[in-house]
Amino acid sequence: MMRDVLRASGRNPGIIGSNGAEYAGTWTELANTTPDYDALQEYFRKMADEGCDSCVVEVSSQAMLKSRIEGIEFDYGIWLNLQEGDHIGPNEHESFFDYLSCKAKILSHCRKVLLNGDDPYVHATVSVLDRLEKKSGKRSERYRFGLREFEEFRASGIREVFDEEKALPGTVFHADGTATDGDFFIRFPGEVQVYNALSVIGVAELMGIPSEDVKRGLSDVTIRGREELVYRGDFTVCVDFAHNGASAFAHLKAVRAYRPKRVVCIFGADGNRSKDRRYGMGEASGRLADFTIVTSGHNRYETFEAILADTEVGLRKAGTPDYIAIKDREEAIRYAIDHARSGDFITILGLGHEHWQEENGKKRVYNDSDFVRSVLREKGRM
Repeated sequence: MMRDVLRASGRNPGIIGSNGAEYAGTWTELANTTPDYDALQEYFRKMADEGCDSCVVEVSSQAMLKSRIEGIEFDYGIWLNLQEGDHIGPNEHESFFDYLSCKAKILSHCRKVLLNGDDPYVHATVSVLDRLEKKSGKRSERYRFGLREFEEFRASGIREVFDEEKALPGTVFHADGTATDGDFFIRFPGEVQVYNALSVIGVAELMGIPSEDVKRGLSDVTIRGREELVYRGDFTVCVDFAHNGASAFAHLKAVRAYRPKRVVCIFGADGNRSKDRRYGMGEASGRLADFTIVTSGHNRYETFEAILADTEVGLRKAGTPDYIAIKDREEAIRYAIDHARSGDFITILGLGHEHWQEENGKKRVYNDSDFVRSVLREKGRM
């Protein structure tokens, strides 16, 4: 969203994050959301050489933990939310407090900070940030965004809209701040996307970007592997990167805005990662999808059977959901397409934009969107 707003204002931004590094018409897939320090600096250099005047960087808590952004000061930092139960484990953070602290440390690298004032962990994050800044002797400018009247950047009048001709949902909301005052449209359904857009509106205002440029930039954002509509016919196939309980819940709630007759959810939770991802994704799909197909994600060094057993714990929290397990991801997707009913919304979660799948320490070339297209071409649908 931020990249598209910068483009709409006449700027030439680069972008680095979980969707890769993109600048000057080039795109490179990354092994990590935030590259190692040397690689990050190399991308900045290449962007500058290609005439980029700005860069939007997604900084992960792991990047902070592994000192990938040391020595880098950002002009603006956005803190969206914090979810308990994810990113905790032997391969990630030792505790939730360590996870929260790393998120706060990211903000200590920013001159101006925008915080989601509605998130329950905002006060704890600010407390850690206060201690860090007191120790360093610096103080960031801080702003809050949210749905409450006392936030510097506020959204109100949120309502879902539906384009009958295109059969596509969207969201309209009113935003106001110190200078911003107007109605905005985003083509994504769901309140979580309003928070995303509102944070961008806040940064744009602080940068002095005209409101009309912001509206134009936000109005037609498309993101590889994020609610990506790969196929639309008598049924729909969507690919999304949701890979934990919170993101799966948010996504599955949002897709109801497409007015499907039935939501079919295909997902595989990751191995060697927090088990809460498995419980959460299982519960989300069990509660919000009409039919679930549990398959493989990045199993890494765990067996599919072990991951499935944990996922079923989450599924059972939803009562008696209708689901099956198909170990092979391609077979699971093909099964869903072969058995698709008119009006189905088939959503494939977990890998999103990624062009690989890992099992037993080996990565194979694979992408959900590409595979869906190949199956549909076989069937003469594309």
